[in-house]
Amino acid sequence: MADDNVKYQHKTVQAIRGTEARSIAKWEGQGWELIDQTPGKLRTTLNFRKLAPKVPWLPIAALLGVGVLILAIVGIASLFQGDDNDTPATAAATSTPTPSDTPSETAAETPTEEPGETPTETDDADEVITAKNNDDFAALLVGGECDKAVKTFATDNADRTIEFDGGIADMAPHGSYDTRYDILITPGDKGPNAAIGPYFKFEDVNTGDLNFTGDVPNRFGTGDLIHVVADVDEYNPQTCLFFLEPVSTEFRK
Repeated sequence: MADDNVKYQHKTVQAIRGTEARSIAKWEGQGWELIDQTPGKLRTTLNFRKLAPKVPWLPIAALLGVGVLILAIVGIASLFQGDDNDTPATAAATSTPTPSDTPSETAAETPTEEPGETPTETDDADEVITAKNNDDFAALLVGGECDKAVKTFATDNADRTIEFDGGIADMAPHGSYDTRYDILITPGDKGPNAAIGPYFKFEDVNTGDLNFTGDVPNRFGTGDLIHVVADVDEYNPQTCLFFLEPVSTEFRK
């Protein structure tokens, strides 16, 4: 029979679509249990729980008992060490504290929160880097494709997720494959005519890897405008290519 007294802590995590397994593994490794998940357009809401730590009431009660005993001993000792000239009223003032004194002060020091009443936390496990929340990324999008800043950003933000508007500068089959492609992407709306920003690259991907959202045209390629959410892979300073792993791709008009 289930224990009705079991208390849980709860945590809500927002994970980018396609990274749910990584987030689930991360939090389960820390002792959280996945309750459910609700997919959204770009993010999936993951709800976790775990047993709340139990408050050690027995040691606390023992400490309280020791405190009361010490106060009683001090009160009794004060009776024997009082001045002979003390009046009965003075002696009474130095006697053991009344119930209205010590117990209320001691109770104020004890925890008042019940186990398992921890407020639900909201944690963005995979914060997305955009030009609005990251100055380095904003500068990178309007810089040169071979700037040293590109390599620094890629190194400092390995495996992080970035989000930006871009255009397909080139799209070609990967090697001898018919359904796998190499796709060059430039930031902004210029596509193959872009004069600023690095060349981002999706290498050896099929249409399923791109994780399309929204309306998808029957045919797409060079010149199409897209909104990109992707994980940082690596930057090759020899070819000036910034490799990404697609998380989601949406066509823009």
